[in-house]
Amino acid sequence: MIRLLFLLLLLMSSVGFAQTEKTPKAFKFDEFEAATDGDVKMKMDYFYAELNNNPASQGYIINYGTDREIAIRRNQISLSIAWRKFDGTRITIIDGGFRDGVKSELWIVPPGAENPQPTLNAEKIDEFGKVPDEELSVRIDNLYVALGNNPDSLGYILNFGSAKVVAAREQRIRKYIVNRKFVLSKVIFKKAVSDDEGRTEIWIIQANDTNKAKTKIWIVPPGAKPPTQ
Repeated sequence: MIRLLFLLLLLMSSVGFAQTEKTPKAFKFDEFEAATDGDVKMKMDYFYAELNNNPASQGYIINYGTDREIAIRRNQISLSIAWRKFDGTRITIIDGGFRDGVKSELWIVPPGAENPQPTLNAEKIDEFGKVPDEELSVRIDNLYVALGNNPDSLGYILNFGSAKVVAAREQRIRKYIVNRKFVLSKVIFKKAVSDDEGRTEIWIIQANDTNKAKTKIWIVPPGAKPPTQ
């Protein structure tokens, strides 16, 4: 009897130790894409309400998009915090990098948890300013070589400058792609911020894999029903 009681106490203490040793993890509270100033204010209201329910935790915001989109979203968030007079020290805002369209992730980080890291599915493969046609053609050829090596990806060409400068650069690139009989639909053109006249960035982004075939492996204990999906 004494031996059995000792074993039970030992088991309970082991379980308690395992629970206390479990490392806390950050969790994604919300995410959203294009939003008005009013929408962002509402999102921040909910975010700070959750932070108030977890006074020891910190907020972490990751913004994705072009440089201009990220700057606009950061300004929306900052204005929302100032308007509500929230405690700005409760959150950290970082740039997550380029994405096709603006996106924000709101995270709650408990004490002892690691900060969330941006999900990187984009790679900048080239950047250049004003170049002659011969050099431009080589850079576009390299883009399509990269696309050929990554068939599930898309190319994004960001042209910086005034509307006139951007239109002229895009026309040059489109003309060369058509002349080379490349697949134009593999490339998406975007206008970036208005400074840095005549600069171009070329990015490769992995396409969404929602339509790909997927395989799931399940462990089914004896007597359990098999999963239906």
